[in-house]
Amino acid sequence: MRVGFITQLLWNRYGSFWKKLLKDAGAEIVLPEPGMVGSGPDDYRLQKIPSFIFRLSAAQALALRDDVDLLIVPDLSEGVEVNRGAGQDPWVAQFSETLQSVVGRFPQILSVPVSLTPTIKGRAIEVLQHILQDSARVRRVWERNQAYARYRWRQEGVQELTSNYHLVGFIGQPWVVGAQSLRYFKSDSYSVLSQSTFDPQVLRREASTVESELLPSDMEALGAARLFNRRGDVTRLIVVADRISSDDWLVRFIQRKSHKPVESVQLEDLLN
Repeated sequence: MRVGFITQLLWNRYGSFWKKLLKDAGAEIVLPEPGMVGSGPDDYRLQKIPSFIFRLSAAQALALRDDVDLLIVPDLSEGVEVNRGAGQDPWVAQFSETLQSVVGRFPQILSVPVSLTPTIKGRAIEVLQHILQDSARVRRVWERNQAYARYRWRQEGVQELTSNYHLVGFIGQPWVVGAQSLRYFKSDSYSVLSQSTFDPQVLRREASTVESELLPSDMEALGAARLFNRRGDVTRLIVVADRISSDDWLVRFIQRKSHKPVESVQLEDLLN
């Protein structure tokens, strides 16, 4: 079975484990390459997607569609259902279903957890059963790989901070504040400290002291805002938004929660 992956969204969190697991199950792993995506973003089916990052993700899926039997995508909501913030955005709350409805005619799409926790076992067994159709083989594959299903946080990229510069906190949904977008955000007058510097679980715990009815991704942004607000060396915050209403909500929400200046930049403007 040929299994494709969406690498545009949180690949640094979920990709390593799931790729290893399914390869061990005998699947042929197919990853989207820049040449495969080609003119995908210009496809008429993608023009209705307002978000730059989700348009690129859909372009990856479109490029893989005729070349794989199964498409694996991240569960961005992590099983949480809320009616605020990103919980109202179908691209976040129901990514696989929204992808299927907008682009259509995909092979089967399965969502997998982006966080490695003990609860991942149930979903791993389901995905393996779909591929192997053999309970004994599923059990053996899982037993060989279960040690890798442990939470290990690794900072994405390395930030070099200059003590003579003012520090600016860089905040947003975790799929837009990684090393790729950060390298486009440079200035001679300040240094940027990114949300991606911190363990996502630490950020979520920080946010949980004041909020609970938010998706985990919103909690990470809020947690980063609270940490940056307490740091004396951080002079202001920049929230990266992606032309969707839930990101507009996140900007306003962080502005209300912050006592330091907060401005927003559009991801597409940042990368172009």
